[in-house]
Amino acid sequence: MELTQDRLKELFQYDPVTGLFCRLKSRGRAKAGDISGSPQAMGYLVIKIDRINYYAHRLAFLYMNGGFPEDQVDHINHKTDDNRWINLRPVTRAENSHNRKLNSNSTSGVSGVVRDHKSGRWAVRFVIDGKKRHFGCFDTVEEALPVLREARRVGGYHVNHGI
Repeated sequence: MELTQDRLKELFQYDPVTGLFCRLKSRGRAKAGDISGSPQAMGYLVIKIDRINYYAHRLAFLYMNGGFPEDQVDHINHKTDDNRWINLRPVTRAENSHNRKLNSNSTSGVSGVVRDHKSGRWAVRFVIDGKKRHFGCFDTVEEALPVLREARRVGGYHVNHGI
């Protein structure tokens, strides 16, 4: 049986300002009024309903919109336990990959700006629509930034990509 918005609202209250789910009914050790959600390996909160685990960020969409998102949910600020409505947006898998944190091995400190091994200059490179794209080489990272911002805008990347 698929979870419905009515069933979810029968069991929980979702506060879009705080992003928290609060139980409306007691069940086992969980009492009415308790905040629900257990953190999983990647920090996402999971809530068990009718013996099935659901991600809290997906439940927020069911609660607010009446249905689950078609694909994925992006936590805009990268905090996987922050399920405030303002922090969630429906995205495709490709769009969600655009909003990744900066890789820890980044030499430039900016996602999409890499050292070009041939010239030794800073190159603006990243993937758009599944294809690797090159947007030029620059003497400094600072010179590359305006080109990077425009390429991200045109490529559909979220404003906080790589932050």
